Amino acid sequence: MSRNTSWTLLSKDKIEKELDISSFRHRGSGIPKEFYSFFNIKNQSQVNNNNRTLFDIIFTNKERRFENNKMKIQKGDNNSQRGYQIRWRLDFIQFLKDSFPRWHTIKANADDSSGMKLILTKTQKSNVYEVECVDVSRKFYWVNQGNTWSVEREQGFLWAPVLNKRKTKQADWELLKDMTPGDIVFSYTKQNKSIRAISMVTNQFRYLNRPRNFGEKTIWMKKGRAVDVHYVDIVPMKLDEVLKNKICKYQKYFKNSKFIFNKNLNIKEQYLFQLPYELGSFFLKQISQEQIDELPQIKDFPLEIQQVKGSKKSNSDTTNRDQRYGIPKYNRIVEQYAMNFVKKIIIDKGFDVEDVSTKRLPGNKSYGCDFIFTKGKKKIYAEVKGTRSDGKKVMITRNEFKQSKKYGSNSELYIVHNISLDLGTQPPKASGGKLKVLKPWKPNAKNLDPITYDFDVSKN
Repeated sequence: MSRNTSWTLLSKDKIEKELDISSFRHRGSGIPKEFYSFFNIKNQSQVNNNNRTLFDIIFTNKERRFENNKMKIQKGDNNSQRGYQIRWRLDFIQFLKDSFPRWHTIKANADDSSGMKLILTKTQKSNVYEVECVDVSRKFYWVNQGNTWSVEREQGFLWAPVLNKRKTKQADWELLKDMTPGDIVFSYTKQNKSIRAISMVTNQFRYLNRPRNFGEKTIWMKKGRAVDVHYVDIVPMKLDEVLKNKICKYQKYFKNSKFIFNKNLNIKEQYLFQLPYELGSFFLKQISQEQIDELPQIKDFPLEIQQVKGSKKSNSDTTNRDQRYGIPKYNRIVEQYAMNFVKKIIIDKGFDVEDVSTKRLPGNKSYGCDFIFTKGKKKIYAEVKGTRSDGKKVMITRNEFKQSKKYGSNSELYIVHNISLDLGTQPPKASGGKLKVLKPWKPNAKNLDPITYDFDVSKN
């Protein structure tokens, strides 16, 4: 592997460019002399004195079609000794900005790496390159969750105290302050000795006093920090000897951070570890793409895990996907759990409960709700939604919307969110969850986001 400044020759057919702020603002990048041959630049006599352009190269990308995919190999200014450079097209600049939304945060003349890499791979056609954008500035973490797992999973956050019992700071707890939206966390649960969930950081840390239901074992902890995350339950990754040995191969990448194992290959007694990019990428490759697809899109940090080398791509289009869709075979379990969750609460309040989720009205029409709650003269038409997300958005059908209007002030929406799903059991077992109730439930155009439409071809 040959390297010069921001360019690295990964193989005879692949080269990597670490992008700096000029790559975005100045529409191109200079090419070091030792990499001329990669771009088939032979000598300066190829350039006509009256024409700075040497020749065009073509960029292609599997996910994006460029309006003009011809980039120019040009000689630098006649008054300078800059040699040759690639000049991007405007739509390619937009492609880079879309791929790296935080490009504007790169500081000019910064010593630190931007972590934003453009990879060019030769194709079988001359001067045609497949382009790929990879952001290695995303951070990965490993969190050890024991007695606090169920609470943190249900509440949708990570939590640690500000000070320990000796009233001093603790390095791993301080890591919460470094977490930024888009960072990936692997949750190791001590109870079943496996990685049980993957999550994405959605907000910077906030101060939060110790949750009441953490248990007496953490009684000394009061003032603390919480980082909101979006959890996705995965098929548990058992930490057996085989996986431990694979993890040990990445120990050399732990430079300034502590390795997660002690000398006996047991997990260290520490809450949080920052993982090197290489190990984080390895863990991602062990997780099915359909589960990775359940992670949300972050406005300032879109999820591009499919670009990690070696990862499997999903056959589905995940461009506009978010946490509400989930995986159908798991959704049914979550929905039934939510129904039972709500039913128990309402029965305890003295209501009679009628399940109308599968019943039909005259004319074979659906009730547009799941339950009818009755107590004396009071009647409530309740729609129930279950989700493993934070419940800020849920999907409703057209009929549910129409019927809620009909039921008026007697219509209520029950959302059971942050439900945990143990994929290590067959069938998967749901647990936890928090209840949010909207009563009365009055959906309107302001809080509805159309996802699909019926298109009448005959009227086109």
